[in-house]
Amino acid sequence: MLNPDQRTQLLQMARASIAAGLTDEPLPVYAGNDAELQTERGAFVTIKLAGHLRGCIGQVESSTSLWETVVRMARSSAFSDPRFVPMSDSEFQECSIEISAMTPPLPITPDDVLVGQHGLIVERGGQRGLLLPQVAVEQRWDRETFLSSTCLKAGLSEDAWREPKTTIFAFTADVFSEEASFD
Repeated sequence: MLNPDQRTQLLQMARASIAAGLTDEPLPVYAGNDAELQTERGAFVTIKLAGHLRGCIGQVESSTSLWETVVRMARSSAFSDPRFVPMSDSEFQECSIEISAMTPPLPITPDDVLVGQHGLIVERGGQRGLLLPQVAVEQRWDRETFLSSTCLKAGLSEDAWREPKTTIFAFTADVFSEEASFD
């Protein structure tokens, strides 16, 4: 778990990255020396506008530092999510940012999946789907619905998780946002 100061720094860097993208400036650079922020770690950056998804891009695993992953994913979420047009300045002024700092994914059996704790990756035959831990909670899904929804995201049948050739991985995430306190 990241401490409140680390969370605040990452949220500020994510916002600065998007602001710089609006004016075609380079990505911000972290000048601090916090070892946790320098650790190679995956992250997703989710942008919401009026409570609705506006962009979400990330990497479960990364070969760059957490701060750098957050900065790059924030820029991508705002301007390169294929589901949305690039973010405008007025949207930027109204948006909220959420960061999910990831743990490495590990193989898991369906019976061991914990809704609200695990995010999931389902893989089979070159197809892959990923859902963050908070998605199942927000949608009020049970374990089977979460597994089925991750399969559908991968372009597989909803019951592909029951098949032996399907691989399931779980990860956890430290999730925090501009809207939430860091208690």
